[in-house]
Amino acid sequence: MNSPINFFKNLFSCNVLFKTNYNFIIKIKYSLPKSVLLILVNYISATTIFAVPYHGEPHQFIQPDGSQITVHLYGDEYYIRAETPEGYTVIRDEATGWICYATISEDKSKFVSTGIPCEGAILKNPRLANINLDKHLDISTEARQSIAKANRMRMEGINEIPTTHTVEKRMDIEHSPAPLLNKKENIKGLTILVDFSDAPATVPKSEISDFMNGDNYTGYGNNGSVKQYFHEISGGLLVYENVVFGYFRAPKTFAEYDAMAYTEGIKEIMNLALQWVDNQGFDFSTITTSNGIIQAINIIHTGVPKDWSKGMWFHKSWYGKFFADG
Repeated sequence: MNSPINFFKNLFSCNVLFKTNYNFIIKIKYSLPKSVLLILVNYISATTIFAVPYHGEPHQFIQPDGSQITVHLYGDEYYIRAETPEGYTVIRDEATGWICYATISEDKSKFVSTGIPCEGAILKNPRLANINLDKHLDISTEARQSIAKANRMRMEGINEIPTTHTVEKRMDIEHSPAPLLNKKENIKGLTILVDFSDAPATVPKSEISDFMNGDNYTGYGNNGSVKQYFHEISGGLLVYENVVFGYFRAPKTFAEYDAMAYTEGIKEIMNLALQWVDNQGFDFSTITTSNGIIQAINIIHTGVPKDWSKGMWFHKSWYGKFFADG
């Protein structure tokens, strides 16, 4: 089976991050309608939390006038930098809301907006004629490390006061050995579909269930399902299937969650969605390991984040606030 990357012009390309007990992480892409965004795959069974790399992949963002621009992202989920296709660093100007060309502060600790919106090829913008703008600008190593550390602490809940139960579970995960993938294994995960009043779902649950678990899935230009992909790359040794619940309607709008600090919105949604599944009588023991660790949780939700590395931008992280009887 070929790699399941076959994009149509009007489809949104979304990342699937997969981390298993076998100590490998894979980043692949699938196509879904623009109304659906696969934003977070949060694998609690990971023995180590790895940063998800960006190597210049193109992403589309919206300017205040509704126009769409393409930027290329570099870094990882803890620190992301954006460039135009020509290689000029850009940021979202907090005062105007426009994605603008950026310079760097004198101490190289932060990006500074030029106030000049990104509008295609830089040579076509007369306002930039008098600015000696270098390509591939970046802040200092110390500044990058500081931002990355703060984001990692936020994602992994290091600033939160842990319960004894949470500490024990996290130690089980972080210190458990990673078994070799030398025999057929079955991994069962939980996928929760979420939508919002300002971004209602348009794709039925059955379609996404096929997208995750189908044996011959070709919807939206994909060459195979998520299950098929991991079965193929593992040489037939890994069978990864998901129980799909949804849709859960989040109590706030997507815009409200996206306006929260990085990762905070999805954490709030995660807790509410898991409680919602639990209230329906789902037996969580069917997707946990022998020591009570949920193997995989995926949140698939509608709505598109306004900015990279902020608000609802996709990432993977630790989540240890949910406990179920079953």
